[in-house]
Amino acid sequence: MLVVGAEDSATRQVALHLAARGAALIVAGRDRHEVLVTAGLAAASGGTTRVVETPAPPLEGEALVDAATNVLARPTDALVCEGAATGFRMQELLGPSAFVVTVPSRPPGGARGFAQTTCADFEAFTAKGVSDGGPASDTLAPS
Repeated sequence: MLVVGAEDSATRQVALHLAARGAALIVAGRDRHEVLVTAGLAAASGGTTRVVETPAPPLEGEALVDAATNVLARPTDALVCEGAATGFRMQELLGPSAFVVTVPSRPPGGARGFAQTTCADFEAFTAKGVSDGGPASDTLAPS
């Protein structure tokens, strides 16, 4: 799971919920210190976590996906902070089978509620892909 805008508090909350459920995260963002904080917290929860060293932005689009691929593997899914979403189309880059969520800067129901809903949606998305025999992300291990 590529996490763009990992320094954003709402995006961080969703990323940490996913990491706690076994998601492998590749984190990127503008503020290197805050990105490293997110990565450290995710790793402490037991998730595999890698950091894209180049700030994103200016790193965007295919260059960002390539950088993520170089640090772990080509991402199959993405969380994108609302503020970081401009300038590239993650769904197009990752393909139609990707689970892509734009995290609003002020999520309805708060960051925690949005994180819980997003995790449940992601688990349902991956389960549907498996049950349909279609492509399914292996980013989140079954609980």
